[in-house]
Amino acid sequence: MSTQTSKPEAGQSRLQQPDLVSYYKQDKLCSASQLAPEVLLEIFHHFPRQLSVPWDGIDYPAFSAWSLATVCRTWHNVAMAYLYRSVCITTAKSAQLFYQTLVKQRFIRSLVKALSLPDHGNLLIPSSIVAKLFIRIINMIDSLDRLYSPVGYLQGDFWRIDKTRLPVLLIALGRHSRLEHLSLVGNSYTVSGLTNQLMTFRNLRTLGISRFRFMEHVDPRSGPLLPLLEKIIITEDFFPVNLVDWMLTLPRLQTLELFSTPIPTPIPKILSCGKLRHLSIWWSYTLIDCELQWFANCSKFHTLEVTPDILSDYVAVFPLSLKVLRICCDRFNITHLGPLQRYAARKPSIKDILFRFLNWTPRKDYRKQILQIFNDSDVKVSFEMVPCAESSEFSGPGPKSELMSSQDGRQVDQRSLPGRHFVRVAGAG
Repeated sequence: MSTQTSKPEAGQSRLQQPDLVSYYKQDKLCSASQLAPEVLLEIFHHFPRQLSVPWDGIDYPAFSAWSLATVCRTWHNVAMAYLYRSVCITTAKSAQLFYQTLVKQRFIRSLVKALSLPDHGNLLIPSSIVAKLFIRIINMIDSLDRLYSPVGYLQGDFWRIDKTRLPVLLIALGRHSRLEHLSLVGNSYTVSGLTNQLMTFRNLRTLGISRFRFMEHVDPRSGPLLPLLEKIIITEDFFPVNLVDWMLTLPRLQTLELFSTPIPTPIPKILSCGKLRHLSIWWSYTLIDCELQWFANCSKFHTLEVTPDILSDYVAVFPLSLKVLRICCDRFNITHLGPLQRYAARKPSIKDILFRFLNWTPRKDYRKQILQIFNDSDVKVSFEMVPCAESSEFSGPGPKSELMSSQDGRQVDQRSLPGRHFVRVAGAG
């Protein structure tokens, strides 16, 4: 096939999805060199992805993305940069293959800006080999902006730890100084010595910590701070009480996200002091041991993100000064109308409510009932449907989700949202 396409003129609208699909369906034996770079990139924008885990931001795209990639043998440079910008590695085998790709095709090292490595639950080879392999991969890449990584430990087996072993980051000293997003996964044991290593990444904007028990208190006067840190994501098991005093000194910290993280009592001061503008709390058992009466006094909260069960239990103490409320639902945890009616009756000053439906699409009449609750107010109600694509071993680019706004009642294709795009590492190169 000889598919001739021209570069869109200034002001010309972007190609619609049916037109993009037709490029692929006309002849699957075409090569990427026969498509304009703009067309190729537009095609990749529309491939579906499997829903990511919220705290690591990893997408798992559909098999169809790499069916096309297989027949596109001659890549445009712009497409290569687009595909390899973010790499998601899900198994030890794919880590080995990706390492081989970095060795053979050195130019890829400068393209990768985001990297996700699997934690120990997915690994099938000896942990000492895994440690060395991950270290090589991380430090072969020229400059990372985002990293999701397990943490290694000195001495003995890579994943086992006792009080005599210190956790170590897998990043060579002096590498990736521009790192902005760092997510680290532990193994639910007590750790010490890690915080001093974290303080060296002075360009961090987002820090994610999962399954860590921090032993030492961090004295912000004893070492360099993270002056640009804006968001902390805490996942699973333990709220880092020992880090609260340090959090209070962070000049730009405004966002805290808690996933399956019990809130201890007494309430950590970072939650109740008024410093935070954005708070996310996922899954109700995070609140087993605490009450949220302090919520009502948090007048500086701008955005609150919760699940429906938290909405049902604590809507009476949600701050009236909220500007944005996000409610994340799935087919097993839906938002009931009663709590929404009680919240609307309190006459909050809220401007936007966003419902994110994960892996399912609610009935039209259900959405209409929600809209009717806020029909007499100035609240803008939006519905975001996040589909789950077919499962595969691949990692590739994905599309944006659908968004329906209450202002005009139309379905809008939310293509302008920033997305994460990941490259297939099994067989890459």
